[in-house]
Order: sequence, then structure tokens, then C-alpha cells
Amino acid sequence: MKNSAVVNPIPNKIYDVTITFARDGVVVFTDASLQREKEKASIGMVAIDSCGHLLHAFGSPIQFVGKAITVEALAIREAVERALRKGWSKIHILSDAKNVIQMLQKNLITSWEIETICEDV
Repeated sequence: MKNSAVVNPIPNKIYDVTITFARDGVVVFTDASLQREKEKASIGMVAIDSCGHLLHAFGSPIQFVGKAITVEALAIREAVERALRKGWSKIHILSDAKNVIQMLQKNLITSWEIETICEDV
């Protein structure tokens, strides 16, 4: 299933954005936030099926950990754990945490601090 949209954040410049949903399995979007000055962190996830229907959503504050890469890894781990509890056998994780994704794919070791979290996933 494809959706196209014209996005115009800058006047006189046109972007063509195509979003492609997986044909099978569940697509899980994850994200995290970190506010160092307030010593707060939070994680979230949204899961949709191949038709774009919402299956699950979750967001929660977590214990402050100090580094954005760690919070992002925790968000992905929580998403995978929730998917397994729901019995989803095939999931597609989408995240803006490139370094964490590369570690999960075993393409790159960027941080020993999150290596254990990635091993859990």
C-alpha cells in the first residue's frame, strides 16, 4: 500500500514523499526523548498493520539515563518486548536512531553502553 503526499515546508519548493507499508507483518514506529536539563526521558511506540490500522500505541516516562542513544535503544527494546507479548511473529521496526539500528543489524558497534540492550533485542 502506498500513499503519496506533497509536503511544502519551504515556500516555492515541492517535495514528493512516498510512504510504503509492509505487505505482511506489523510495522512498529519507535521514538524517544531526552531532556537533560530536567533529567527526564521518555519512550514511545506505535504499531500498525499492513493496511495502516492502529494496533497498539504506548508512551511512558522512564528513568533518566543521560544519553539519547540509550533512550532510543530502550524504546526499541520495549517495542520488541511488547510485540512478542502480543504474539506478533513478524515486525518491521522503524526508528530515527540510525546508530542503534546499525548495531541491531550487526553492521556497526557504536556504543558499548547500549551493546547489552541491543543484545536483548
